[in-house]
Amino acid sequence: MGQLLLPAQWNLNISRESVKYQAGMEVAQLGLVHILRISPDIVEMASKARPKRLSCVCAYGREEKSHRFLFKVDCDGDIKNESQSSKLIYFLNSLLGQPQQLMHYSIIGLTSRVCLIEWVEGTDTLQNLVQQQMDNQAVPRYSMMTLVNQPAFKGYDRKEGVKKEMLEVQRAAPNVLMGMYSHCAPFYDHLYAYTQSLAMWTAYSMFMGLGDRHLGNILVHTASSTLLFIDYESSFEQSKLLGVPEVAPIRLTKNL
Repeated sequence: MGQLLLPAQWNLNISRESVKYQAGMEVAQLGLVHILRISPDIVEMASKARPKRLSCVCAYGREEKSHRFLFKVDCDGDIKNESQSSKLIYFLNSLLGQPQQLMHYSIIGLTSRVCLIEWVEGTDTLQNLVQQQMDNQAVPRYSMMTLVNQPAFKGYDRKEGVKKEMLEVQRAAPNVLMGMYSHCAPFYDHLYAYTQSLAMWTAYSMFMGLGDRHLGNILVHTASSTLLFIDYESSFEQSKLLGVPEVAPIRLTKNL
């Protein structure tokens, strides 16, 4: 395939007025990023929207680099919500300055329901990290549906049953950071970064009314233990309008 101009670049720091764009002008002179080719190895992710992970080779002038993106088609929501939230986080970081910044990613809207999402390398979901440590410790897997459907729930109050079972899950859940580091010095350094980023994301979630904060929507940068919240569709307290509304504004658990 030929060179494909990465979308939305005319709206950043380059415009048709500031650069006299000519058909024969080299990419290096324009400072624009082009997609040269897309790898045939496409991976479908397991989340609700089933986004596809693409590997693209991009041209930065005469230099080529490989990048990964998520190609997401959202049939239920609106990509503008996520895109504007990403821009807001970028703006907040410009006000905060170093080093107190929220880790974030870029979203390129192609249409109102289709977008390219930057793949953040070196991260894993908090859900995967917890589950890996539970598997290593031979702790049985839990899910809310299996708990609710247990025969033990029949014959006494369901709320009390849920409370009892969830307390058992909480006791079985490992402390993720303690399982990742065996020495004190790196543990406390990473604990500080983890706690600071969690506090900032909690404040942002309260301010923006961000819901749907299950562990699959929280990434951990494994090299620094900094947190990254993803999926901003449930901003402005939209999760309170669900069939089973979310009433807790933030999560407080063993790992959060």
